[in-house]
Amino acid sequence: MTNSSADMALGTAARVAGVMFLFSLVVPSLKWALVLSKLIVKDNVMATAKNIVTYESLFRIGISIELIMAVGLVVLAVALYAILRTVNKSLALIALLLKLVEATIVAVIVLVYFVAMQILDGAAYLTRLRQNSRRALSDYFSTPIQPFLLSPWCFLVWT
Repeated sequence: MTNSSADMALGTAARVAGVMFLFSLVVPSLKWALVLSKLIVKDNVMATAKNIVTYESLFRIGISIELIMAVGLVVLAVALYAILRTVNKSLALIALLLKLVEATIVAVIVLVYFVAMQILDGAAYLTRLRQNSRRALSDYFSTPIQPFLLSPWCFLVWT
């Protein structure tokens, strides 16, 4: 690989990383403004649960956005590794690991949202639970996880 082609590859990785950083900042904000703000009622978990059941398609769109966000974080991690390995390979691996941990956390959040939706739908396997037990489970799983929504903003401030 010649020096100019290595520079071009590094430039491409830098562009991809820049676009993915913007993506990781804008998408959670839009998700909050367009999806979660319509579903979540402050200090009223029952109204939030009712909104999730009523607007299930909007909630599913939110889940899809989270999955896309997780994939975007993996792409960002790989692009950052490609850029930073020329400076210090050990630090680049640590940064890659931390970004992959962030993507894993986002994927776990998707699972939590999915479990909350299953509980609220009253799936057949939940019929043995009493109504108040189902309500307690849905309250637990439908609480928004705001620190994870703000994580890209924290990385921007710290860098």
